[in-house]
Amino acid sequence: EQGAGRFYVIANPMEVTVRVGEGIEWDFRYIGGADVNVEEVIIEFDKPSPFADTVFRTRKPGGARPHRQLSGGAVAAAAGRRLPYTVRAMNQFRTELANTKVFVSVTA
Repeated sequence: EQGAGRFYVIANPMEVTVRVGEGIEWDFRYIGGADVNVEEVIIEFDKPSPFADTVFRTRKPGGARPHRQLSGGAVAAAAGRRLPYTVRAMNQFRTELANTKVFVSVTA
């Protein structure tokens, strides 16, 4: 979201719980005209990631036509852990405009 010259990355919900084998479906969309300046949205997990991949990204999803992306199933090694991940909004020069920290808990 963009407002008063500032960018905000808002995640809803701020924390999710998944079981081993379940995944997350991310719905990327821009609100408030931020799509003019945001080139890419990146989700990064610290290593070790609870999923097979550590980075998920989408380019120019737009507001009317959001992009959806699946994480794949959570791995058994992540069971019982609460893991942070970062959502970043980047411009075309690979400069970070905004970010937020979100959490995923993996249960057995």
